[in-house]
Amino acid sequence: MADKENQHFVPQYYFRFFSENKKSISLLNRATGKTVATAPIRGQASKSYFYGDAKVEGVITEVESSFIAGLRKISSEKDFGCLSENEVLSVLQAVMFQRSRTLAKRKDGKKQQDQIVKLFAEIAINKLENISEEERQEYYKLLDFMSADPVPFQGLDMAISIEQANHLLDLKRIVIKNRTKYPFIFSDAPVVMINPFQQRVDYRGVLGMVTPGLIIIFPLSPRIIIMFIDHKAYNLQGESKGALNIKFVKDVDQLNKLQILNSSSAVYFGNPEGSTYVYRLWSEVRRYLDDTPKGMIGEALLQDGEDTKEVIHIYDRQLPLMPSFSFLKYEKASRDSHLIDRARWDGKKYY
Repeated sequence: MADKENQHFVPQYYFRFFSENKKSISLLNRATGKTVATAPIRGQASKSYFYGDAKVEGVITEVESSFIAGLRKISSEKDFGCLSENEVLSVLQAVMFQRSRTLAKRKDGKKQQDQIVKLFAEIAINKLENISEEERQEYYKLLDFMSADPVPFQGLDMAISIEQANHLLDLKRIVIKNRTKYPFIFSDAPVVMINPFQQRVDYRGVLGMVTPGLIIIFPLSPRIIIMFIDHKAYNLQGESKGALNIKFVKDVDQLNKLQILNSSSAVYFGNPEGSTYVYRLWSEVRRYLDDTPKGMIGEALLQDGEDTKEVIHIYDRQLPLMPSFSFLKYEKASRDSHLIDRARWDGKKYY
C-alpha cells in the first residue's frame, strides 16, 4: 500500500483504549448484525485516501496527535480535576474534531453541500448578462446534475470544529464510570450529540454548540465515558465532584444503543465475549436504523423592509430514539421553544 493511503477517520490510538491486546478489536456490522470476534485495528474505520494525499493525511495526523495526551490523562485519572483549563479545551477540541471527521459525518452533510453548491450556481446564473431567457433556463436545468465534492467541505468542517470548541467550555464535565459487568462500546462515529430537553423541537436544529440542553457523549474505554452537559437544563442524580457511577444495566444499554444508532458501518467492543450482548442491543434498535442522512437544510423567506431575502438553515436532526436514563431528570421544552443560546438562558428565563 502506498504511503499514507489507508486513512483512518477514527484513529488507531482510540481503538487501543478498548482493545485488550492493542492490536485487534471485536465488531458488529451495523447493516447485518453479524459479529466478528477478532479484526485488526489497522483496517477499521478507514478508507483509501479518505482525506486526500499523503500531505493532507500528515497534517491530520499531526493535529490528532496533539490531542492524545489529554485523552490519555482523563482516561487514566478518571477525573476532570486532573486537567488544567487548557487541557480541558484540548479534550473538547479532540471530541469535536473526532465528530467532524467521520464517514458518517460526510454522508450526513452531503445533501446540504449539494444544495449549497446549487444555490451559489443559481446566484451566478441569475447574474449572467447578455444571455437570452431561454439560455438562462437551459443553465437552470444543469443545476439538477450538480454535486459537491465532500472532501473540501469536510476539511473546512474539521477546521471549524477545533476553532469553535471553546463554545463548549460552559458545559458541565462528567466522567461516567461503568460499575456493571457489561462494557461500554463505541462506533465508527463515536461522538454522540443529543438534546433530550428540546426533543420536541423538530423544525430547526437543537444540536448547535451554544444550544441550551446540549449533551455530548464520548466513550474512552469499556469502563469510562466522558460527558459534557448543560447543567441548567438537567438534574444529574448521583453525580459527585464530576463523577457519575453507573450501576444499572439499563443505563449502560441506553448509552451503548446511542453508539449503534450513530454509527455508519460498525460498532466495536474490546472482548469477543461481548458479542451476544452487543447483538441483543442491535436487535432492539434495528428498526430505527436507516441510511437517511441526519443533515437537514431548510429554506425560508425573510422580509427586510421592502426587500425579500432567502434564508438557509442548515442543521443536524436528532437520533431517532431518545434515551431514558435513570440518572437524568428534566422537563421537556415546548415545541415552539426559541431557546438557541445558552448564554442568554439562566435555566428559567431567556434574555
